[in-house]
Amino acid sequence: MPIVSQSEFRANIAKLLDQVEADSKELYIYRQGKQAMVVMPLDQFESWKETDYLLSNPENRQRLTESIAQADRGEYIEFTTQELQDFVEQRNDEAA
Repeated sequence: MPIVSQSEFRANIAKLLDQVEADSKELYIYRQGKQAMVVMPLDQFESWKETDYLLSNPENRQRLTESIAQADRGEYIEFTTQELQDFVEQRNDEAA
C-alpha cells in the first residue's frame, strides 16, 4: 500500500493515478494535520460498496455466511452458463 504526501501526490498526480490503475491497489495520501485520503480504482470502490451494502443487513449477512460454509463443505451444484440461463428462464416462466 503506497503512501505519499499531499505535496507528492499533487506533483505526480498523473503518474500516481496510472500506478493505481496498473496495480489495482489503493494509494494512501497523507495530509499533515488532516485526515488521510485514499485513491482507488472505481471498480474496486464499487465492489467494496456493494459488499458493504450486502453485509449491512443481518439477515443477508447470515445467508451469505451460510452459503459460504456450504460451499466450503462441497455442498453446491455446478452449472454451465447455458444451464443457469435455462434454469432462470424456467423459474421466470413458472412465476408468470
